[in-house]
Amino acid sequence: MLNYQTYGKINASAVVFLHGFMGNLVDFQLFTDIISQSFFCISIDLPGHGKSINLEESAYTIEQTCTEIYSSLQKMNISNCTMVGYSFGGRIALSFVDRYRDFVRSLVLISTSPGIQLQTERNLRIVSDINKIKALENNGLIEFLNRWYEAPIFSGIPEKLKEQLIADKGKNIVSELDKSLKNAGTGVMQPLWGILPELNFSILQIVGERDKKFCDINMKMQELLPKSTLEIIPNCSHYVHLEQTEIVLSKIYNFLIINGNRL
Repeated sequence: MLNYQTYGKINASAVVFLHGFMGNLVDFQLFTDIISQSFFCISIDLPGHGKSINLEESAYTIEQTCTEIYSSLQKMNISNCTMVGYSFGGRIALSFVDRYRDFVRSLVLISTSPGIQLQTERNLRIVSDINKIKALENNGLIEFLNRWYEAPIFSGIPEKLKEQLIADKGKNIVSELDKSLKNAGTGVMQPLWGILPELNFSILQIVGERDKKFCDINMKMQELLPKSTLEIIPNCSHYVHLEQTEIVLSKIYNFLIINGNRL
């Protein structure tokens, strides 16, 4: 069973928040504090993160994660929702849409990719993730995090935010992160580019201007999505929602007011 926290009145329209790799449900606290004034917010700890730990091995897969999210929402008598996913959480949100399309009324994707299209490139990513697991096990989490934030997608991240992220994410359990990478990493995920033209509901894409890799991915995604708005936020990296929280929160809230009401 996945750990989750709810905010707001349960009879309001539902918005589900899914954090990124090495995050937890607290990552969206500033967002749920505001959005829950108008919506019923559910923030979930994905497998291997927060309090969703010590699960059966199969529970860490993308397929089972989607099943567990659906089961949790059904237990709350939620018939449809908007999903807000960041990075890893965005991939889970798209995978959820692929399985339970009628359950999702709109979607917010922050720094998200629909997966790697070529099998050869997915194989390379699997090898890369295996090497990440070895680095985690051999060098420890703090050393891993210091190297993690050297990646180009985090270019220009404010030093104070970087220090806070390392402190927060340094509390993760290495063995749990290993299982997350092994079972739900980008390499093992089936690419979802093919479903994008079929998503006939409103989608908000948000990326940081300095995150060139995901800017390119999201521009390609927008060409395929029938009802998408792409927001490229200036002077931000992959952590766009943490670097410019007020701007991103405003864009998400306005999107929800227009597109997030219960069907």
